Amino acid sequence: MWRMSGIFRSVNLQWLPDNYLLDFSIKTDLDEDLDFANVKLQAYAKNMDDACLEFKLYDDEQLIGECHGFDAEIGVVNPKLWSDEIPYLYRLELTLMDRSGAVFHKETKKIDIRKIAIEKGQLKINGKALLVRGVNKHEFTPEHGYVVSEEVMIKDIKLMKEHNFNAVRCSHYPNDSRWYELCDEYGLYVMDEANIETHGMTPMNRLTNDPTYLPLMSERVTRMVIRDRNHPSIIIWSLGNESGYGSNHQALYDWCKSFDSSRPVHYEGGDDASRGATDATDIICPMYARVDSPSINAPYSLKTWMGVAGENRPLILCEYAHDMGNSLGGFGKYWQAFREIDRLQGGFIWDWVDQGLLKDGNYAYGGDFGDKPNDRQFSLNGLVFPNRQAKPALREAKYW
Repeated sequence: MWRMSGIFRSVNLQWLPDNYLLDFSIKTDLDEDLDFANVKLQAYAKNMDDACLEFKLYDDEQLIGECHGFDAEIGVVNPKLWSDEIPYLYRLELTLMDRSGAVFHKETKKIDIRKIAIEKGQLKINGKALLVRGVNKHEFTPEHGYVVSEEVMIKDIKLMKEHNFNAVRCSHYPNDSRWYELCDEYGLYVMDEANIETHGMTPMNRLTNDPTYLPLMSERVTRMVIRDRNHPSIIIWSLGNESGYGSNHQALYDWCKSFDSSRPVHYEGGDDASRGATDATDIICPMYARVDSPSINAPYSLKTWMGVAGENRPLILCEYAHDMGNSLGGFGKYWQAFREIDRLQGGFIWDWVDQGLLKDGNYAYGGDFGDKPNDRQFSLNGLVFPNRQAKPALREAKYW
């Protein structure tokens, strides 16, 4: 990654009345047959004692339910379920008013009805096992660095879906809020990842095993979950990247599960078999593990993991098939294994776009600006060039 500073996203100021909605969360409970759902609302407002809340749910323009209260629910018969293939969204309308009906504040939100579960060792969406055709993605453009326009976001999503991708890992930080809205609308599964990484520290878990740093780590995880929890596209929370494993991870995992039991939690350092324990993750998520032989980075191969006694969690590679240069050789071997073994459920290729900066008509990488130290061409690992032109590896990924 390039080391840049500044403000990369839009900053907005809002004027709000004395009585306004502070926050709200939506949860949908589906029955076993997936033919009835309870859409549950929990909302908070400033000066709640002086206000009442109206909750309406629309299917397109048709009102299908309404009720009043800050804790309320609406039942939906034969709901249209959200998925990557059919990203169906309902419209929620919240109106905060006084006792006479005068409106203080109104919010609308597109919401989904869908079910995420881990059952019999498989991650399932709406009762069907998911095969993750994923990719890691940094926010990046060659002209503006970390500033990414909505136009580029849409281009990325369309290009991903055209090449059979159905999932993206927000490596390694929460993305612009608009990105999640677009993933909701277009149908792309998201692993939302907290901005926690101690890459380069020795030992790597020096901070994550230090309780002094728990409040700082907790702030990053809780802010992400609270901000993004109403997005249907987000199916997995991630506690961060390459930070070893420490007691802080376990505390954060426990908080996530207590606050939002509807989604699994992922942490790539939480499944280190060399410790003799696999903690802080609902998914086995090795990095660069081979299919049937050990490697320096991953002593357990995928097939070795499948033979671990008492282990019955799904395995989804958080990073694999490092796409640098003329790469993705042997990619088909992974996909043969994913299709043969039920608990092997795919993974996220590293990564989507080359992080090359436009300089004198060419794409620059580490050292081209006299920057020291640098990682040379290691910013160029993408399936697409910085301008989103496809590389041959993108077609290889689509084929499998």
